[in-house]
Amino acid sequence: EDKAAAFIAEQKERIAQVEEKVSRQEPLKVLVYDFGGEGVYTCGGTNFETLLIEKAGGKNIFDDVTDKQWFLASYEEVLKREPDVIVVHDYDVPSLEEKIKSIKNDPGLSQLACVKNEKFIPITLESVLPGARMAYSVELLAQGFYPELFN
Repeated sequence: EDKAAAFIAEQKERIAQVEEKVSRQEPLKVLVYDFGGEGVYTCGGTNFETLLIEKAGGKNIFDDVTDKQWFLASYEEVLKREPDVIVVHDYDVPSLEEKIKSIKNDPGLSQLACVKNEKFIPITLESVLPGARMAYSVELLAQGFYPELFN
């Protein structure tokens, strides 16, 4: 129990440090990209990943979608919401490289400033699920959102 309590305290402290560091930043608009096709498979506002994004100083562009954890967003809706960065899930197939190539080659997504400026933040899928990686995930996202604060 002592080890568990110490681990939890350390996790909370690490997250608090990130929150303090990003607290004076305007939250970046974040698109979560799980995969594409007929649209972008992404997460809604009640998804745990949205909480991680918020703690890292971002705002899920689909945080207003509260009736679905995961859903297919139209490309038109993604373009309308103009994300500042894209968090790309890195797992199995297709590879991270294939996903980023697909985003860059999409006629609509390729027009986004974040795509032109290669504002991609790769993260493993298991890192955005509830578990012992929460502090690490918040740190990784914040470093991707605001690299100038973490140099």
